[in-house]
Amino acid sequence: MKSLQELVKENGDKIVYFQNCKADKKYMSVFNYSEKYGGTFDSFRYYNDYVIELGDE
Repeated sequence: MKSLQELVKENGDKIVYFQNCKADKKYMSVFNYSEKYGGTFDSFRYYNDYVIELGDE
C-alpha cells in the first residue's frame, strides 16, 4: 500500500493547504482521493487541513 504523497505524485496531482485553493482549479478531499485510488495507509493521520489539487482530468 502506498503513502498519500506517493499516490498523488504518481497521478500528477498536488497536496495543497485548503486555504491556498484557487478558483480555477479542481480539488478533491484527501479521504475521497484516497478511496478513489484504492486507499493509502496515511490519508487520515496528517492531512486534515489539506486537499488534493487535481491536474488535467
